[in-house]
Amino acid sequence: MKLCLTALCLLAVFNPLLALSVDEEEIKSKSGITFINSPDQRGSDTLAAIKGIGKNLASAGKAGSYSIIHATGAGDEKFDADIIVIGANARVNHIKNVRRIIASYLESRYEYSAEDAKSLALFVTYYNGFYRKNMGYFKEHYKDEVLKHLKASNAGLDRKYTGWPGKSRIVIPLSGDEKPDAGKIGEKDVMEKIRKDEKGTKDRENITKLQEKEVKKKEERVTKQREDINKRKDDITKKEETLKEEKKKNEENPDPNDKAKKDEELKKKEDELNKEKDQLKKDENKVAKEEKKVEEKKAEVATNKQNIQDDKTKAERKNESPAQREARLDAKEKELKENRPQDGIFGGKLYYLRVRDFSTDGKYRNDFYIIDPKNRKVRVKSPYPGIVGKKFDVVDKDVVVVGEKKTATTTQHYLVLLDGETLVDKKYGSDEVFWRGFVEVRENEIYAILNKNGTFYLGKFDKQLNLLQRSEVALHEDTFFSFYEDTIYVNGADRKIEVLNRADLKAVGNIIP
Repeated sequence: MKLCLTALCLLAVFNPLLALSVDEEEIKSKSGITFINSPDQRGSDTLAAIKGIGKNLASAGKAGSYSIIHATGAGDEKFDADIIVIGANARVNHIKNVRRIIASYLESRYEYSAEDAKSLALFVTYYNGFYRKNMGYFKEHYKDEVLKHLKASNAGLDRKYTGWPGKSRIVIPLSGDEKPDAGKIGEKDVMEKIRKDEKGTKDRENITKLQEKEVKKKEERVTKQREDINKRKDDITKKEETLKEEKKKNEENPDPNDKAKKDEELKKKEDELNKEKDQLKKDENKVAKEEKKVEEKKAEVATNKQNIQDDKTKAERKNESPAQREARLDAKEKELKENRPQDGIFGGKLYYLRVRDFSTDGKYRNDFYIIDPKNRKVRVKSPYPGIVGKKFDVVDKDVVVVGEKKTATTTQHYLVLLDGETLVDKKYGSDEVFWRGFVEVRENEIYAILNKNGTFYLGKFDKQLNLLQRSEVALHEDTFFSFYEDTIYVNGADRKIEVLNRADLKAVGNIIP
């Protein structure tokens, strides 16, 4: 006889033998995260019962074979955590129901909206599946109070339903304000896996919005800490000046006994001031680390938002008609023509690459300038003498060129970043590039020709000159490259026109002229 919903809800909470399941499904991931569900999916009308488990965990800390550990400890360098313990007698056998329990718990305990709780639950399962049994990771990122409740055999969420009851503990990282930390739950690796595995962008959008709110709070807190540091610096400076005056005054003290006594007092003041300066230095280093984390997280959020927008655009383009596509491309071409900057003009500055000479080994020797075009005078000349490429570009207010590094026996060529104001060489890449090749910047990503022991490839670099991707196919060293939507056209080593996917530089076809 079919149980009524109310009775089933009560049984789900108090009877550990009740199976929690829906339709048979296996969630497979291109990136290696695979949750395998039981093929035996029995029962009906259990959604309220499943959510009831999460609500009871939030209110009572226990629900049948499930329990919650709220693990917090001293210090603020690492994370506290909520740990959902799936007991040995639990009968949950479908990943959807694991997520429903987590979502219900988060919604009830931390007052998230149902939609945000659902998105967080998805990420929590991926996070715990990705770091399953990785105690090295948990030790690095979580406090001792959390680690007391974890071991290699149960840390995280197993990827098969048989590894859940009694063998899995789901870790939910908590931030400084004792709420789940969306930045940690949705960190870069986890976000990338969900991007590959899950259809649509809604869950990523929700998590990114939560991350943005967290970053704003952290930024406000760190700004106040920085203001406090600056105030303490000013106070210490004033104390140093006062101490200096007191020392000078005491040097002229005519009473030897009083002078000795005051010298001793001043020495104590100086010692206390030195302690205060040492503590300030420690606190300032700590704040600097937090500021760096905030900037890194802001960059991560910006990347998430860009990826979401790119994925939305790709989805929209799949459904557009040939006429719509033609109209979009015409509009884009018109926009590019109208907004195209004058050659060499970036941020109101005229950059100019002058060929100094052309050496016997076939290399250009170049000087680089900032020119005042109105007065026709050189404002800045780069002190870096090793520019050999025939093209430069601008990335995030700095200039990227191809330059050389010489040793006693070799000369090698790398991407070099010049400061956009002083033109001083401030950073060198670590991957050798072809000295005669081009440099092209698109959306803060730098493209150049890699030289791997005399074989040439297209390389994509970030704005810090770190290599992100390398083309699969070898190229002709003197290739041009042209961008078209999500593809790049280049000359292959065999002179064919190779078409590369811009996202990963993998070959998607070629053209034989």
